[in-house]
Amino acid sequence: MEEIKVEANIKVLIVDDFQTTRRSLRLLLRSYNYKYLEEAVDGKEALRKVEDDDKIGLILLDWNMPKMNGLAFLKELRKNSDKDYIKIIMVTAESLQDHIMSAVKAGVDEYIIKPVTQENLQDKIISVVNKEVKKAKMKLNDRIAKLKQHEESLKSEYQNVVREGLLEIKNASSIYPWLPDPHFYTGYLYQELGELIKAAKEYETALTVDTRHSNASIALGKIYLKWKQGDKAVRLLNVVASRKPTSDVLQALGEAYLTSGDNNKAILTFKKSIDLYENIINSKNKKPEVSTEMAQKHEGLGVAYQNKFDETKETQWQQKSIQSLEKSIEYDHRYISAHFNLICAYKKAGEEEKAAVILKRTAEITPNDSEGWVSLAKVYIKTKQDDKAAFAIKKAVEHSDNPAHTYFEIGSIYIEHDLDTALKFLNKSLEIEPIQAHTLNKLGIIYRKKGMHEKAIEHYRKGHEIDPDDEIILYNMASAILDSNDPEKIPKATFHLKKAIEIAPNLQSAHDLLSNIQKLK
Repeated sequence: MEEIKVEANIKVLIVDDFQTTRRSLRLLLRSYNYKYLEEAVDGKEALRKVEDDDKIGLILLDWNMPKMNGLAFLKELRKNSDKDYIKIIMVTAESLQDHIMSAVKAGVDEYIIKPVTQENLQDKIISVVNKEVKKAKMKLNDRIAKLKQHEESLKSEYQNVVREGLLEIKNASSIYPWLPDPHFYTGYLYQELGELIKAAKEYETALTVDTRHSNASIALGKIYLKWKQGDKAVRLLNVVASRKPTSDVLQALGEAYLTSGDNNKAILTFKKSIDLYENIINSKNKKPEVSTEMAQKHEGLGVAYQNKFDETKETQWQQKSIQSLEKSIEYDHRYISAHFNLICAYKKAGEEEKAAVILKRTAEITPNDSEGWVSLAKVYIKTKQDDKAAFAIKKAVEHSDNPAHTYFEIGSIYIEHDLDTALKFLNKSLEIEPIQAHTLNKLGIIYRKKGMHEKAIEHYRKGHEIDPDDEIILYNMASAILDSNDPEKIPKATFHLKKAIEIAPNLQSAHDLLSNIQKLK
């Protein structure tokens, strides 16, 4: 029989005018580990005890008693809303249906027909608990549903306010459209709505009007990073950093170097960003105990060190990576992304026990940010834990403000491990946002890896139509054309490579491929 476990501070009141019945019920309750038991011989005494003792949480109540019977006591007690928490089980020899209905109407929680056995008393107590749990769950679900409705209403209202702001800024700037700030703020508002392509165009317009507009450069650079266009972000942010090397600019530039694969420059840039930030903090004579900004900076440095280890296999970089990621968590113990990257670093170092400890901690934090779940999915994908990866991906999408970007991130991770799965997630991204040059580029890469050169070229062309100035797409398209059976492949590839070099003169891979083609001639 299942043992009932109760809180030690809960008291049970036995109300019955027969001493033998009270003793019998006391023995049964003792067998269930109830430690605090009280007795009353009638309803009036029971009312006094309940009034004086707020620890009474359960009453076993007889029907027929002198002075005040069980039904009268029940009605009187239920008048007091402050005592609603007390659960009452009627224990009586009365089995008439109208008696049972009267007790139910008066507010009884359960009803036992004598004789009381160990089994039927336990069943009734369990029933009372289950009813209360169900009632609490229904109340909680109702409150959650109302909160979600309120949240959706607020989100919709916020979007309406943003769109009104967009219209007002556009109307205000239409008289003289050659100012950068209106385009910058318009881009910011589009970004708030999740419309990154429109945001990027506005930031680009702001920079066309004023090439020194730092805020537009940083905002556009961060969008390029979201799109995994690291080379574009590097070029843009380098210009800003040369003029205004703040800690935030260097942080964004470090992330750009990471995305473009230049780990040496990423390490140097993250270090400079950290030094600048520490100088600012020290000048104020106040070092923050919790700093998400510092956590992000040390995480970036840790990831750069880890990439350096992947390149060289030198353990010094691995140890530096772990130290930086541990420092990131010291600055912000709830910073999910750093936790997940540290799990990955520990696993690479063979420190499975430490990885397990961090993984357990992340479960306690209960992450709600999409990027953190993406990082965890990356760990599971790399370690081939498919079920856990699927769960992390599901959570990443649930918590994402931009599911198209999240599917793109997951698809990009899978390119190294499973091309078909990568295709699935990248196509999901494209279904949500069809005008994504970076996603079409990734799809082209996958089709090329699968030997489907015509399909790769088709996707590169679509990407090029969306973003004609993306040199990487042009380079990839030239490479795919050279792999195809097109009789005109040499002149076509040459054309695209020259165009790529015109846009990005420092794109060495394009120079090398063009040189190889010219040798073939």
